[in-house]
Amino acid sequence: MRYWFFASFFNILVILHAQPELLSGPTARDAGKSVKSNLLYSFSNQGFNLSGAGDTVRIFDFGKVRETHQELSGRIAHADSLQYSTTFSLHANSVAGIIASAGLVDSSRGIAHQAVIEVRNWQKYLSGLEIQATTGTGISNHSHATFPGWVQSGSKWYWYGTDTISLIEAWRFGSYTKVAKSIDSALYYNPYHLAVFAVGNQRGNGPPTGAQKFYFNNSQNTWVDITNHPTINPQADGGTSGFDCLSPESVAKNVLSIGCIFTDTNGYTNPLENYLHPSSSWGPTDDGRIKPDLVAPGVGIVVPAIVSDSSYTNISQTSAATAVVSGVAALLRGYYKNIYGTAPKSSTLKGLLIHTADRFGKPPDYKTGFGVINAFKAASFLKKDSTAGKDYFLREGVLNQGDTIVIPVVVYPVDSLTVTLVYTDYFTVPLPINSQILNNRTKRLVNDLDLRVKKSDLSTTYFPFCGDPDNPGSPFTSGDNSKDNVEQVCTPANMTGNYLIEITHKDSLHGGMQEFTLLISGAKMPVRWTATTSGNFTVASNWSTGTLPTTGDAVYIPQGTGDTILLDTIAQVSLLELSENTAIKILPGASLEVDYISGGGVLLVDASAQHTAVLKHNNIHPSVQVDFNVWLQAKNSNEGRWHYLGAPFQMPVSALHQSSGTHFNIHQVGGGIYFWNPDTGFYQAPASQALVLQPGKGVMAFFGQNNFGTFLMNLPGKAKITGYSPMAQNYKVYLGYTAVPTYTSFASTVLDGWNLIANPFTTFYDWEGQVVPGNAGAIYLRNDAIGQWSVYTQGDVANPLRYLPPMQAFWVRNASGQADSLTFLSSKRVNQAEQSFTKPQFNEGRLDLFVWKQSDSAKNHDRLLLRLRNGTGPGYDPYFDGLKLTNSFPLPDLYFSADTPLAVNCMEQVLVPDTVALKLHIR
Repeated sequence: MRYWFFASFFNILVILHAQPELLSGPTARDAGKSVKSNLLYSFSNQGFNLSGAGDTVRIFDFGKVRETHQELSGRIAHADSLQYSTTFSLHANSVAGIIASAGLVDSSRGIAHQAVIEVRNWQKYLSGLEIQATTGTGISNHSHATFPGWVQSGSKWYWYGTDTISLIEAWRFGSYTKVAKSIDSALYYNPYHLAVFAVGNQRGNGPPTGAQKFYFNNSQNTWVDITNHPTINPQADGGTSGFDCLSPESVAKNVLSIGCIFTDTNGYTNPLENYLHPSSSWGPTDDGRIKPDLVAPGVGIVVPAIVSDSSYTNISQTSAATAVVSGVAALLRGYYKNIYGTAPKSSTLKGLLIHTADRFGKPPDYKTGFGVINAFKAASFLKKDSTAGKDYFLREGVLNQGDTIVIPVVVYPVDSLTVTLVYTDYFTVPLPINSQILNNRTKRLVNDLDLRVKKSDLSTTYFPFCGDPDNPGSPFTSGDNSKDNVEQVCTPANMTGNYLIEITHKDSLHGGMQEFTLLISGAKMPVRWTATTSGNFTVASNWSTGTLPTTGDAVYIPQGTGDTILLDTIAQVSLLELSENTAIKILPGASLEVDYISGGGVLLVDASAQHTAVLKHNNIHPSVQVDFNVWLQAKNSNEGRWHYLGAPFQMPVSALHQSSGTHFNIHQVGGGIYFWNPDTGFYQAPASQALVLQPGKGVMAFFGQNNFGTFLMNLPGKAKITGYSPMAQNYKVYLGYTAVPTYTSFASTVLDGWNLIANPFTTFYDWEGQVVPGNAGAIYLRNDAIGQWSVYTQGDVANPLRYLPPMQAFWVRNASGQADSLTFLSSKRVNQAEQSFTKPQFNEGRLDLFVWKQSDSAKNHDRLLLRLRNGTGPGYDPYFDGLKLTNSFPLPDLYFSADTPLAVNCMEQVLVPDTVALKLHIR
């Protein structure tokens, strides 16, 4: 193919994007002011104190740097035999100076003025990138590129397009070639190295009218003069529109590609394209990706010259702009290492520069990419993440095949919630070089990750920016981006509320996973757990703010928190992120109310004989494991019993377990669990242990000692189920009907239409007012402590049985088959801490009262335990304020009457004759 035929002309194809100019105009110091890197130095008094000291930037260039120059002395190292050269390269010297000039002449101070520069031969840059991992160099500067189109040699112009593909446009502009593949391969296997490439200065490049020009005729294998040819007249690079003239190297997916703008020390304003250098190349890539990634000032910058050790000159165009970005990257890399104690991945540095670039509220485009770099904003972003405890606003993560990562954030009124996703993609095979390759839109992305921002109620989804390569001048829109390995979502301004950042992927991931970097701006600072050992949720000193999290807060539990965090009271927060290997245990009688929970941790909702913990949420990500304890009563200790229960989330039958061993006969299909079939009126065994229990459906399961004597659970006691609690939505439960049930052991003489259903939520459910088509609203609950039935009839509002606990299964009648379903409403969820059959225990406000008859010589007595709690009104509450909990016997005993039994995990009706109402007057 033509491209490789001219490999021997590769030296001719090299463009070194600079020409010496007179010492006038903007200075290197002005370039630093333009990108605000001057605010990062010690004399700026901004607290960053960065200089590039301790970092090395590798430049691939044309020749040797004058290492004895006063601005560079002692900080230049040569390789690839350049140290033996006797000829200095002005271009290499200029690039090194922009990055690292010491500033002895103040106007020439480099961006990272104390960094070390390693100089290598540009012709060996591919092999050089491949050995970065062994040298530890984190940044390389590539102010070099190839000429796919017009090249001037003296007064003559030569066109390097391919006549068999197009005689108008050079196909290699924007094309993903073998060069791009090799670069992507090197960077994929060295994910901590950032390669900064110039996009080239090809826009508008071409012969003037009347100039002698040539093209290469492949069939004749010779250059042909087309100066006066009537039909063969290749267009200037970029054509009349100026788009599609990127150098082949800058097309690589994993590099940071840089365009050139003019310097402005007063600060850039909108529109940014007004500052563009007239020759700086524009995108897009042929497959539609956003390139350049960024722009930087690169016009007339004062740099060390090669005439003497104290001489200076100027440099312009994308070579200079690329060097400015490499210098800023060196500063930020050093600052990152100071904060996090390790080097950043290339996706992190690349993402940091893109995320904090100035774009003045406009979407990205194919001219300026994501905007002009802002070093001060980038460093301030790192500082903010450090203040948040690290790894919150800036995250390096891994997305595994089939996974979805969700990060909840609270947004307050700002310009926009901005989220940027960057990853180093696997290299792909270039397209065949034939007549179909010109501007071929075939996707070059291998691992296609997707970024979305959603309102927590899932009512609105915001998509990343997308460009249209067929209309490159049109404004970017938002949508499903399947082209870029950089995705950015910006929401409308001045939003508030809870939002979810979602990362997922399409198709299969190469290697089954993809590392990525995520950056977040516009989100509220989280309340972060800072204790390193087990602690109490309600201890203020365990939190980063020194105060307890509350409604409106995003709570972040990072990895390394130690043992389980205990919650023993009522907590209300907006969002909760539980990192992997972390856990929160909601103790009996306590409750956690939260909009959304994500992460990879564990949430344990506990229970006891007196209380059930409650989790009131709107949604939980599947990566969060929910362990739910249910208290099971028994008439006699260790007596094996059948219990009615349901599941507050989808789970397989096999998920029923107890930490001390299996508690029901699951090895025998149907031996330990039965469903009720309302259409036949009989119990039905599950087909297998993999059968999934659905929220809202009740089951009958066996707990305790079975007939085989091999499975034992001490009753009464706790059973634990594990699963994923889905979005708190309205649940529609199927209702069946049969007039003549096969099984007739019911408490009622009415036999038709019975259905076994269950509370589908992780909170209590208020049955009062529940719409039951064709039914009077009565429900029946089994008291497993005494083996009797309880009934609740709608309208009996003072009866606490109206509040159905989590996992409570019960019977409801579909009279005459008038209904086909019943809907549980999420709006009827109740916080158990307010409706527990005994009030939450508090240390304050307790009164023990001993009462006995004076004539009783045995002095038998009872104890009446009164509890006062926050929010208790002045009136006496017969259900909650005074309960007879103990008697004269050694062991505590709960009192029941025959018609007020306790069902599985259900509240006791406490209107018992021995309850004594007291009126207290507290001064």
